[in-house]
Amino acid sequence: MRLALVLVALFATGELSQAPAPEPFTRHRFTARDGSVLPYRLLSPATTSPDRRYPLVVQLHGSGAFGTDNEAQIGGFSNGWLQPDIRERFPAFVLVPQFPARTVEYPEGRSPLRSQPTPWLSAAYELIDAVVTDLPIDRSRLYIVGFSMGASSALQAIVTRTDMFAAAMAIAPVPPDNAIVPSTPLLILHGDRDTENPFTVSRAWFNEQRSRKGAAMEMKVYPGLDHQIPPDVPTGAWWREWLFSKRLRPSHLR
Repeated sequence: MRLALVLVALFATGELSQAPAPEPFTRHRFTARDGSVLPYRLLSPATTSPDRRYPLVVQLHGSGAFGTDNEAQIGGFSNGWLQPDIRERFPAFVLVPQFPARTVEYPEGRSPLRSQPTPWLSAAYELIDAVVTDLPIDRSRLYIVGFSMGASSALQAIVTRTDMFAAAMAIAPVPPDNAIVPSTPLLILHGDRDTENPFTVSRAWFNEQRSRKGAAMEMKVYPGLDHQIPPDVPTGAWWREWLFSKRLRPSHLR
């Protein structure tokens, strides 16, 4: 009885507290072959079955989340996966790496504006390969999404690693070279008031790619939106339904 009273008193004064709940996005670090270190966070399905494999969603951040704290890349976009209804309807592993520097560059003087990959994007591919090897992941259902720099990187990924991703969603990207036609299903979201990663550039690239044979692309334009993640994205089921409906053809699997 005396011990119980002491414990109650300690809880009341804050001298003894409950252990913090585990973070849904667990913290990890990955070292690439060239020695580059990538912090990353990983969300697992709420429940798993030993005889089942799950999709992997790779989510790439914009330039505002640079760093090595393994914190800045987590926000409203990634936390949308924590909504109970989203976790129930779309069970998946969600991988959110953090980059200390740019994954793509936008060379000055290039007209039209185009993105070019950096070695950090190659390190991300190594990380994805390692995660897929270590976890019960369905290799036919790897998806990549991103905002701004992360969206530009997602476009680079689907034209560089055509054997890896079943579909991609890019929010406010700068596109890759015009000569490259992505065969991976692609959904582009862009506000028509965006001048940071210009909407006009994105729209023109989309129109040209759509006119070429083999380009499986859709675009949703947000009137009046500038360089932001659209409000219907973080907890939206519509784009997740689109994404999860795609599978890599067996002939493309490594």
